Amino acid sequence: MNNTDAVKRWEETSNKFCVRCILRHLCFDWIWVLRNESEITEHLKETFPEFLQHAVAGADSIDNANHQLKRQGSCHCCLGILESNFLQPCLKHIVDALSKESYQFATYQPQYFLPVQLQVFGLYSMKYFEEKYSDVLKKHNPTDVKEVFKALMEPILIEGINQERDPNGVLEISLHLKHVSTETNFLTHVSSKCNEKKTFNRKRPKNDEPTFTLARIRSAMLNLNDSELEKLCSIDLEPSVVGNVQLFHTAVFVGGRYNKYSRELPQTPWLVEGERKLVSSVQEYISTPIQKAFGADSYNFSTSGREDVDVRMLGNGRPFLIELINARQSKMDATQLTEISHQINGQNNDVSVHSLKVVSKSDCKKLKEGEEEKTKSYSAVCCFIYPPSPDSISKLEDLSKITNLELKQKTPIRVLHRRPLATRSRYVHAIKAERNSNDSRVFKLLLSTQAGTYVKEFVHGDFGRTTPSLGDLLSAEVDIIDLDVESVNLQWPPT
Repeated sequence: MNNTDAVKRWEETSNKFCVRCILRHLCFDWIWVLRNESEITEHLKETFPEFLQHAVAGADSIDNANHQLKRQGSCHCCLGILESNFLQPCLKHIVDALSKESYQFATYQPQYFLPVQLQVFGLYSMKYFEEKYSDVLKKHNPTDVKEVFKALMEPILIEGINQERDPNGVLEISLHLKHVSTETNFLTHVSSKCNEKKTFNRKRPKNDEPTFTLARIRSAMLNLNDSELEKLCSIDLEPSVVGNVQLFHTAVFVGGRYNKYSRELPQTPWLVEGERKLVSSVQEYISTPIQKAFGADSYNFSTSGREDVDVRMLGNGRPFLIELINARQSKMDATQLTEISHQINGQNNDVSVHSLKVVSKSDCKKLKEGEEEKTKSYSAVCCFIYPPSPDSISKLEDLSKITNLELKQKTPIRVLHRRPLATRSRYVHAIKAERNSNDSRVFKLLLSTQAGTYVKEFVHGDFGRTTPSLGDLLSAEVDIIDLDVESVNLQWPPT
C-alpha cells in the first residue's frame, strides 16, 4: 500500500474510532493501558509513521498532534467509553454517590455494566479492521472494551476514593453506563433479527416492551448481514453517559440474646390471612432500633428456636441473629452496642437484650449448629384436672428419678397447619416436681429437654399424640397453666 492510500485509510479510521480502539484492533497488548492519549499518539507516530503523516502534519508537539486526532462525535466501537475525558465524570458520579450515602467501609469491589449495544459495534469494528487492515493484522483478537475500561478506571478510582480494592470487598460499587441515542430504534431493529422459538408459560414483559438482553442481542447479530451492519453502525453518535451508580454493602451480622417477659407477645409478627393479630413482636422491638443504628435498608431476624406467644423467655435469654442488608455502618464498639441495648430495653417492659456483638458470617452457622443436640431448661406450672390420688402424688414425687426419657411426639395439632405431619423422637433429660403448699392439685415442673421438644404436649399428651406424657407417668389427667423457658444452653454470641 502506498503512502497516499495509507493516509486515506488512516483518515477514515481516525474519524470512526478513538485511538485506544485503533490500538486494540491493531493488537497492541499493553499500550491501551496508557491513560493519556498524547502518549498513545507518540507511540503511533513511532510505529506507524505512514498512518500519521497527514494526520499530524505540521504539528510542533505531541499535544498538538493529539489534538489533530480528535474526531467529531463518539467512537464507533467503544461508544466513547475508552476516551480519557469520559473517566473523570465516572469517578465523580461514584464519589458523589459515596458522599451522599456515607458508607463505612475499608475495602470495595467495583462492578462495571456497559451498554449492550457494544456487542453490535464491536462486531462492526472487527469486520472493519479485518477488511481495511488485512495487510497489517497477523492476528485479530482485540482486548475486550470492558477489560480496557477496567484497566483505565481502576487507578483513578483507587486514588479518588482512597480505599483498598479487594475482590471480596465489603462494598460493591456498580457503575452502569448508558448510550442513550441507540437505546430505542437501534436496539429495536437489532433485536428484531433474533430468531426466537415460541415458548409457553413465560410471562410477557409489561406493556409488551422488548427486552434487550445480552443473549438476545448476540442471537440477533448472527442474522445481520454486512450491509445491514454497516448501515446500522455508520451513524453519528453521541458519547455514552453514566446511567447510575449503585452501592451495596455486604451483610452485617449482629448477635445477642433476648428475654421476653410478656405472655401476649409473639416472637415474629403474627398475621392471620393478612390481618395482624397483635401490635408488635420480639423481632420488631429488637430489630428496628438496630436497623436504624446501622443505617440498613432491611433486615432478617433469626433465633435459636422459638417460644409461643404465651411463653416467657427468662434466664440468660434466647440467642438471636440479625442480618442487616446494605448497612451504612459496618462496625460498632462495645460502648455503641451497649447504648443500642439501653435504647431497646428502655422502650418497653416486655423485651430486653444483652450481649450485643457484631459477628462474622462464618459465626452465623454456630447459631443453627447442634440444633438437635443442645438442651433447654423449662419451668411449667401444671395442675391435676381432678384431685390427685395418693398413687399419683407418689409418682409425682418420684419424677426426679427419671433421666433421659425418650418421647415419641407426633406433630402437635396446634401447629399442623404450618408443619408437616411426622413422629419425632425427643428426650427429657431430667425432670423434677415441686408441689404447691396452698393447692394440692397445682405443682411446678422443672425440666431439661432436648431442643425441639414440645413441652406443652408432653404435659397434657395432645390426645395421645405424645407418648409417654406426664399424665401417663402420673396415671392422672394433667394440664399446663403457664410455661417459661429458663435457659437455652448454647454459647452465643461467639467469644
